[in-house]
Amino acid sequence: MKKNILSEVNRVREIMGLDLLSEQTNPQIGTTVVSGDWKKKEPIQIIIDKVAKYAVLDDAAESVAKPFIDEVVDKLKEKFEGSLKKAIEAGMNLTKAKIRSGASNYYSDGSTIANVENDRFTPSAEDQDVKWDENSKPYKDNLALAKRRGTNFLIHIKEALKNKGINNLDSLESEDVESVIVNTGGVTDEKCLDDPNCKKAYPNPGQFITMDLIFDKEGEEGDPITECLVDMEIYVGYYREANEYSAGKKSSENHECDSAIFDILLNNIRVFTANLNNQRDRDLGDSKDTRKVNPDRMGGTVVCGIDIDNTLAQQIMAQTNHETIEIGIQGLVTGGCPPGGCSGNFEDRHKPGAPEKYARYNGEAIYWHLKNDGYSEKMMWDQKQLNLHSEVPMVTLRWGDGEEWVGEPDVKLVRGDNSYRKIMTFDVCKREVDGVIIDDTIEDSQ
Repeated sequence: MKKNILSEVNRVREIMGLDLLSEQTNPQIGTTVVSGDWKKKEPIQIIIDKVAKYAVLDDAAESVAKPFIDEVVDKLKEKFEGSLKKAIEAGMNLTKAKIRSGASNYYSDGSTIANVENDRFTPSAEDQDVKWDENSKPYKDNLALAKRRGTNFLIHIKEALKNKGINNLDSLESEDVESVIVNTGGVTDEKCLDDPNCKKAYPNPGQFITMDLIFDKEGEEGDPITECLVDMEIYVGYYREANEYSAGKKSSENHECDSAIFDILLNNIRVFTANLNNQRDRDLGDSKDTRKVNPDRMGGTVVCGIDIDNTLAQQIMAQTNHETIEIGIQGLVTGGCPPGGCSGNFEDRHKPGAPEKYARYNGEAIYWHLKNDGYSEKMMWDQKQLNLHSEVPMVTLRWGDGEEWVGEPDVKLVRGDNSYRKIMTFDVCKREVDGVIIDDTIEDSQ
């Protein structure tokens, strides 16, 4: 059997009539620690450690969570002049949560191996004199019980804080549950508490919860760059006529085809799909979800775009360590031929690896029509099957305060080429486009 070193030492000391040794003290046990100053844009961290006394085999959080919730609210109020409302108005939300839960090393009528000592952090010795080792079902069941308690506790806390207005669920960046079996002398917490010698050697109950929560204004946590990006609007379009999305500008060339479907990427993160078709403009999957302006005729103005929320801003900024953001475009129309028709002879056009004759988006045909032969309607391919459009659309960058840049990137695409292409860069906080301050580009972008 494996033996716990401290238990063996104490057994010898007891025989010799000497005082028993206690575990090393962990100053976090039974305490609450609060740090951070929201006025300095620092996140608020609240760590609360308490005994969590469950009934035998119970894993429901409702029986133990209330004191934790009450203290979290009290500590947040203290940081915001005694008002939870002020914390909510300041944008505080739960952004990170870690729960550490424990159980005593007693289960199923016997002692189980412990993986931490009574201070809850020091790894237990390999040799422990216990009934159930790490391969036994009672040990595994005991650890699983501790895990369920921690998991259920986290679920309960998140819901409780949501009801109080300080957890919108989308704000949570990370969550974790860690569970341990604490050395309590191989007996239940209650039995150890009733035994003066056990209580002296193992003063800390195995049933506990340490709750480590971080509250912050979404997207900040020391990252002002993300704040510059949040609420920004990005639009791409072909403008036969100027409108509110183009700051009074028209596209330099008219566009009329149904092969202009692209992914728009920021720092290689796909932020939206832009379907800029304006011929027949068929519905193709969900490619029109970001449409802002539909063409009113063949070749008419068509615009797509999005507002950048906090979650998307964080994803974009995670790909860079500076303020410069790269805008890229990638075509989604496959197959088809240039406007003049497919090149090569029949054999060339049908050999392995040759582009498909018919233009498609996500496998769905784009250019087709129905023909009625008097008996039924049949799908017929259009004669023209245009491959991917090659003109870069006009781009509009609009910040939350209304300042904007509108222009056509000086980049040429290759017709039918579906590879990713960088089309421009902008500095999200300095508001520079391709290295030039916006105010200096106004005349050039007319």
